[in-house]
Amino acid sequence: MSKIKLLLVLLVTGSQLKAQSNVMDLSQCLNYGLEHSPYVTLSKNELEMFKYNKRDLYAPYLPSLNASGSLDYNAKLPVTVIPAGGFSPEELRIKMGSPNANSATIQLEQKIYDQAAIIGMKGMKDYEELSNLNSEKTIEDLIYNVAMSYYQVLIVSQQIKLLEDSRDQYTELVRIMELQLAKGVVKKVDHDRIKVAYNNIISQLSLVQTSKNVAINRLKVVIGLPIDSDLQINEDQKELEDTALPGEAQINVSERLDYKINQMNIKLQELNTRVTKYSFLPTLSGYARYGANSYAQTFKDSWNNFYDFASIGLKLNVPIFNGLKVNTNYNKQRIQLENLKAQSTIMEENYKVEYLNSRTKLIEAHTSYTTNLENLNLAKEVYEVTNLSYQKGASSLSDFLNADYSYKEAQTNYLTSLVNMLSSRLDFEKSKGNLSNYLNNK
Repeated sequence: MSKIKLLLVLLVTGSQLKAQSNVMDLSQCLNYGLEHSPYVTLSKNELEMFKYNKRDLYAPYLPSLNASGSLDYNAKLPVTVIPAGGFSPEELRIKMGSPNANSATIQLEQKIYDQAAIIGMKGMKDYEELSNLNSEKTIEDLIYNVAMSYYQVLIVSQQIKLLEDSRDQYTELVRIMELQLAKGVVKKVDHDRIKVAYNNIISQLSLVQTSKNVAINRLKVVIGLPIDSDLQINEDQKELEDTALPGEAQINVSERLDYKINQMNIKLQELNTRVTKYSFLPTLSGYARYGANSYAQTFKDSWNNFYDFASIGLKLNVPIFNGLKVNTNYNKQRIQLENLKAQSTIMEENYKVEYLNSRTKLIEAHTSYTTNLENLNLAKEVYEVTNLSYQKGASSLSDFLNADYSYKEAQTNYLTSLVNMLSSRLDFEKSKGNLSNYLNNK
């Protein structure tokens, strides 16, 4: 019996520890997401992709080694014509060659000079920085999505708390009215109206609880938690207490990852334009070649008599005319560069407007939240007083239902303004390029 009790204690303790371990606040959700979210895989792949892009840049100046071989059966040998005069007074027609011919060659080639490839390799650091920026942008998107998903769960939890409070008060009111109905103190129609209101709250509470499950599942997906795992968020409302407006600040678009990525794309496009421009210059390569040939009347004998050969040399390639291909590609790259610069100017102004608009929306959302929170508290106070007064018979049912309607309306306005304030704050910090720092310091 003692062993069974000990086992039960261990099981209960283990389940409690597991439940506690799955209660996360915003910081814990962010940390978990940064370790397990699929977005992290995308970020890591961006950095790994650079490793292979780096090889592409170095590839033109790395030595290349190629081998080739052939087996030929000359079913009909070609005829060689020797003009009359040198060897014979008449023209000679001679079949030259062997029916079976084999060959094998291996060649090592090393690029010595290629101006376009040299320029391309100079962009190595820029390509690496672009990969890092794209990786950071993926993480920033993850952080934003985690925070928004977390806030959605938190807001639904707030709605559930408000509905549960209303349910508890209506439960007591229904109990009292059933006693009064039994004594004939209240009309049945009044009792039924309260009962309908109570049933509506129960129905709405069920729907909102389902919405919470959906929101939690969405949060699990974003942070990379298995969907069948238990997850609860810390609902101590500390995230809702950070309602202070940020101070005045000058927008610095250079802090935004989008802007940094765009500037880096411009640098790389300038590099691509130069590479295309200089691709018409001559290239010089050195090579070393070794091989062997064999000729015989039969296939079997062609494997017995091989004659090897070897050579080394330089190969100069001078483009003269390629149908204006280089000129066309260069002008395409040049126009694309001009477009990127023009888009950068537009984006810079849009970032400034986005910052100003997000700050304005945040101020409006904060004002609305403050007002609606105050109205919620006042409406709740009026509702509770009217409810108590109605139970004592000092107020009419219409007064109570009006107070109840005002309280529910205040709840809806409060939750709406809460959503707007939290999302506006995230958008504002993101417009400054400060989202990660803001959430890390919460």
